[in-house]
Amino acid sequence: MTGVRVLVTYGWCRTAYAICERLARSGLRVSACGDSALSMTRASRYVETFDLVPDPFGSPRLYAGSIAEVIRRRKIKLVIPAHEDFVPLQDFRDLLPPDVIVTGPPLNEGREMLDKWNLVCRARRADIPTPATIAPASVEEAEAAIYSTPLPAVLKPRRGNGAKGVVIVRDAASGAAAYRNLVQRFQLEVGNLPLIQQYLDGVQMGSCFIAIDGDVKASFVERYVRCKQAGFGTSVLREPATSRVIEKLTARLSRELQWTGIGHLDFILGRAGEPYLLELNPRFWGALNLAIQNGFDFPAGLASLALTGALDPRCFVSRRAPRSLWIAGEVMACLDDLRNRRWAEALRTPLRLLGSRHYDDFRLADPLPLLLELVYYFAGFVRGGGDANPVRPAMINSPAEHACDATSN
Repeated sequence: MTGVRVLVTYGWCRTAYAICERLARSGLRVSACGDSALSMTRASRYVETFDLVPDPFGSPRLYAGSIAEVIRRRKIKLVIPAHEDFVPLQDFRDLLPPDVIVTGPPLNEGREMLDKWNLVCRARRADIPTPATIAPASVEEAEAAIYSTPLPAVLKPRRGNGAKGVVIVRDAASGAAAYRNLVQRFQLEVGNLPLIQQYLDGVQMGSCFIAIDGDVKASFVERYVRCKQAGFGTSVLREPATSRVIEKLTARLSRELQWTGIGHLDFILGRAGEPYLLELNPRFWGALNLAIQNGFDFPAGLASLALTGALDPRCFVSRRAPRSLWIAGEVMACLDDLRNRRWAEALRTPLRLLGSRHYDDFRLADPLPLLLELVYYFAGFVRGGGDANPVRPAMINSPAEHACDATSN
């Protein structure tokens, strides 16, 4: 693979940064792109060139056309989407040069799994436990369900990531109002209304994997130690874990979907320690660096699969490493702690920042990307009126393909 020119998209985030670093260390020539001038990858020593492109969710066709221009100008052989922008690249594949390789999930299953209700349906088919979930066919049906459902419960948009738009309901009246607010705020239509899901309060874990035709070739399990929003949302601090049950469930779902490529599953443990599947990310995930530090180099593995048709076994040599911390995320979690008067947790932030050995967004030999990332998030924090978890509405109100009856429970 040495010398091959690769383009990594969605370059403002730590996921893209981790991908760029690993591909560069594997001998590839890395370019990056993003829709923000504050993209952290543009300041990285591991990236040769950076290009500004349109918002992939707000202007999908324009985005794909811009990516095509970058591919031709930079002589790109391989494109690795770092986020859900694989959708416009699949939708408008005809705009891209025919000889370029674009990684991504299976065409139909990847889009299908962007809808969390579809995941519930496919998980049930594979006999994988999920929290009790209702997909209302109307706002009126949702309100009736909230008044008859044991509380607390979770209101969850069918699309989105990082707990964006997620609301925990503790009483029916405020829950019904919150549901209507979600629908109005994101202009959600019938067929794409938020789910109502059983609330589970337990240990959260993740399963990272790569598969070929449904056969999992490598998987890594992680435990979420701290999240950005006090118990839910994007993980900020995580550690390696061992769970044969989660590994088996991962393999079972991959076979059900006949998955090829990388993926990430979110689980939560019930009272008896049994795992319930929450989400499937049909793409790279935020906590990617932890898997890499533990010997699971998913970016290089995916690149080898795309370029040669086979996984390089040297990409998956298990070793144990300490926890990995997301610095920008820890700062946002601290702000949330202060806002909600969780003083003890907020006071531990300096210890976490100084006491960690591995970071998602900082390398001593490559310090500038962290500075750019902090500026990016600060600008978003100001624009969002102090919201540490801003939402791009187009990621939520663009329905994915539905594979099951929206009225099923």
